[in-house]
Amino acid sequence: RIYTDGSGYEESVGAAAVFYRGMERAKVLRKQLGMEDKHLVFEGKCVGQILEFELLWREVMRKGRIRTVIVGMDNQAEMRAIGNLGAGTARYIVDKILKGICRV
Repeated sequence: RIYTDGSGYEESVGAAAVFYRGMERAKVLRKQLGMEDKHLVFEGKCVGQILEFELLWREVMRKGRIRTVIVGMDNQAEMRAIGNLGAGTARYIVDKILKGICRV
């Protein structure tokens, strides 16, 4: 299981992803994007997905393969951005999510 989130806190935007192997927390990745006047919470949520696929890739490299992956999201804007191949907010970040999906 991998849980992710991106949010704003104390005028800063960041993201995190936590990987659990069974009931044990195996790995955590965090990324601070910067101040809220320069970054959107949407960007933080998207970066959380990038961190998720990085953790998943590391697990694939460790085990050699993974049989099943289920990715859940709770952000409608992020889901629409991933499905839309045109220009949009933080498109460069969304493109990195798509590369992460293809990589795994």
